[in-house]
Amino acid sequence: MSKPGKLIVLVTGVPGSRKTALARDLSMALRRPMSAANMIENMLAVSLKANGCECPAQLHTASVRVMWSMLGDSPTGAVVEVNGDADKVSEGLSGIGEYRLVEIFCHTPPGPSGRGYQPLGLGPRRPVDLSRPVDTDELVTWILCRASGN
Repeated sequence: MSKPGKLIVLVTGVPGSRKTALARDLSMALRRPMSAANMIENMLAVSLKANGCECPAQLHTASVRVMWSMLGDSPTGAVVEVNGDADKVSEGLSGIGEYRLVEIFCHTPPGPSGRGYQPLGLGPRRPVDLSRPVDTDELVTWILCRASGN
């Protein structure tokens, strides 16, 4: 029997590790929407810049708020690519209602760009080395088992 609440799959990790590509693959495999504040921010920036408005700090803050608000309204949850610290992610999660959470932490072989990045540690987590092919079916099985409490 599965636990109640929407499924939230956090895809976190090192910039440039191909998190977005993995998040899209998981979104399709899990039949859940994908969300990312940077996707919202990029689309808003195009519209606002066309009207002469450039306010990057406010735009980022607004994009993060829109993302968490949309997740709160989602009945099924989503695959969410997040960049940020655990406190900010916890704050966003606090407003979305009941949920089941897993974290996929993306990394590549050690290098200067990956130093200092750690999993958020907010739920069951699985490191994934994106320098190698990922078995999406196996990863989805892991996600569903952990999300159901197994």
